[in-house]
Amino acid sequence: MIGYVANRLAMYITSHNNRPDVPITHIKLTIHLFLNYFLVFLTLLMFGLFFGRAPELLLSFFSFVLIRTFSGSSWHFKNDLQCYLFSSFVLILFPLINFPINQTFIFIFSILLILVFSPSSARNKNLSPKKKYGFKLLSVLISVIIYFAFDSSAVTNILLLQSISLVPFTKKENRDA
Repeated sequence: MIGYVANRLAMYITSHNNRPDVPITHIKLTIHLFLNYFLVFLTLLMFGLFFGRAPELLLSFFSFVLIRTFSGSSWHFKNDLQCYLFSSFVLILFPLINFPINQTFIFIFSILLILVFSPSSARNKNLSPKKKYGFKLLSVLISVIIYFAFDSSAVTNILLLQSISLVPFTKKENRDA
């Protein structure tokens, strides 16, 4: 559904745009990401207001989006509904979990994962080493600023979630010998 709406909007914008140098695929991707994040935002807002946890859920959401913008992700779903449901579920659940581990340890572990695996995304494969280093540095810098600025277990948990999403877990192929 999101893909369909993004495609239709991209086609409309392209047909009324005087800039043919901007590919329709870039416009479609931008609209698609915006719509997906917007739906997740609305879901978090509704849950947050209902359960009285809106500030921490919204802080976690914006922290997640900001860090993910520069660090990328290795996890992608086959359709928009799966992406929306999973994103909403973990972004509601993770900030509310009370891990029995020191928050500083979680933060350091998250930063190490970001240092090793970011930037991680199919679109980042064509980046020069200098740009990849820049994205990695921005990811770490943003994570450190957010961690110390808000001193919140919800934010630390979101850092953990995003850093784990950088790890490229792959399915092993079953090969008959």
